[in-house]
Amino acid sequence: MGYNAAPLEKLVEQFSKFPGVGRKGATRMAYQVLSMPADEALELAHAIEEMKTICACGRKATCNGRKVNGEFVFEGDQVVIDQGGEIEYQSLCAQCYFKAREEFYKRHPHLKG
Repeated sequence: MGYNAAPLEKLVEQFSKFPGVGRKGATRMAYQVLSMPADEALELAHAIEEMKTICACGRKATCNGRKVNGEFVFEGDQVVIDQGGEIEYQSLCAQCYFKAREEFYKRHPHLKG
C-alpha cells in the first residue's frame, strides 16, 4: 500500500521526538499507525487528544488556569498579549481550579475575589 509522503514524514518527525526513539524506530511506528484500520487510528488520536484534558491530579480537566511567572492569576484582562513575563495556561479540574483561585485571593486579599 502506498502512502502520501507528507503525512508519513509528519508522523516520523513527531515519533522521533520521543525519548529513545530514533528515525528508524519512528518510521516503523509511523507505518504501524498508517496501516491501522481507520477506527483504531481515530481511537489512538482521540486518546492522545484526551491526555491534554487531564488535570495534574488525574481528574478530567474542565477549566483553564492562566499562570503569569509561575503563579495562577484570576484578575485582569482575559487575553494578555506580550505584556512581559512568562504566561502559560494549564488544564485543571474544577476542584483544583477553585483551590488555586482560593489560594490566589488569600495571597491577594485586596482583590475582590
